[in-house]
Amino acid sequence: MRVPIFQLDAFTTRRFAGNPAAVVVLDRFLDDALLQAVAAENNLPETAFVVPSEGRYRLRWFTPTVEVPLCGHATLAAGAVVVERLEPGRDSVTFDTASGPLTVDREGTGYRMELPARTVRAVPVPPALSAALGVTPVETAIDGNNYLALLPGADDVRSLEPDLAAIARLDRTGVVVTAAGDDTHDFVSRYFAPAKGIPEDPVTGGAPVRWCRSGRHGRARTPSSRTRRRGAAVSWPAGSSATGCSCTARARSTSRATSSSEGPRAVRSPAHRLEADGPTLSGRPAFTARSQRASASCHASSEATA
Repeated sequence: MRVPIFQLDAFTTRRFAGNPAAVVVLDRFLDDALLQAVAAENNLPETAFVVPSEGRYRLRWFTPTVEVPLCGHATLAAGAVVVERLEPGRDSVTFDTASGPLTVDREGTGYRMELPARTVRAVPVPPALSAALGVTPVETAIDGNNYLALLPGADDVRSLEPDLAAIARLDRTGVVVTAAGDDTHDFVSRYFAPAKGIPEDPVTGGAPVRWCRSGRHGRARTPSSRTRRRGAAVSWPAGSSATGCSCTARARSTSRATSSSEGPRAVRSPAHRLEADGPTLSGRPAFTARSQRASASCHASSEATA
C-alpha cells in the first residue's frame, strides 16, 4: 500500500530547527509491528499515525522503539496536516487517543490544543539520578513517568553531558532538566528519554508544562524556554493554576499523535493549553511530503517537497 507521510518541525519558525515529527495518514491502523517498523525507519522523535473516524481522527504515536501514550508536538503536527492538507476548510480537529480526546484548533497561522495535566510531586534527590546526570539537582520531582531535575543555573543545563545508559536504567522513562534562564528566556530545559528510544528530545513542550504545573518559573510576564539542540522556544501565558496552564510554542509546523487500535481509552484530567505559532513560508506551515509503500515485511520511500 502507498500512503502519504508528512514531516514537520514544531517549536520553531525556521527550517531544520525545533522538534521534527512524521505524520502518516492511513485508512486503518496496520499491525503494531509494522507501525513500529515505519517509526524506526523514519528515525524521528515521534511518528504519528492518523486514521479518519466519523468526522474525527484516531491517533497513535511511536518513537523509533516504542509506542507512547501522549505526544504534544506530534498532535499539533497532525492537526496541521488535517487542516492544511486533508481538509483545508476545517479550523478544528479532534483526535481520539490513548490519553483521551485531544482537540487542535487553528488560530490565525498557528494551532492550539489542550494537554491532559499530570500531577507533579517533589521527591528526595535519588542518588542514581545524580550519578546519571553527573550533577546533584537542587530539587527533584516526578510526574509519574519522568524525573524533573532543577539545576543551579542555565549554563549547567546547556553544558550537561549525562550518562545516557545510566538514565535508561532509572526507574522512570525520562528525565527533564531545567534551570532559571538568562537574557530573554525565563528558563532553559532539556529532556532525555533513552529508554523510549530518544537519547535527547530536540525539544519537548512537556517540560515547561510540568514545571508550570509544579509552580516553578512562574512570573508575571510570559515565560519561555530554549533548549541546547536545534534552537527552539516554548512559552505560555502567565497565570497558570493548580489544575492546568496555558502553553505557547513557536512553530513552523506542528506535531503528531497516536490512538489505540482498539479504540480510544478516555482519560479525564485537568488540561494544559499548548499552542504553536508562526509558519515560515508565505504565511503557511512548511511541509515535506513523502510517498511510502509498506508491506508486512518491508517498505520503500521516495521524497518530494510538497
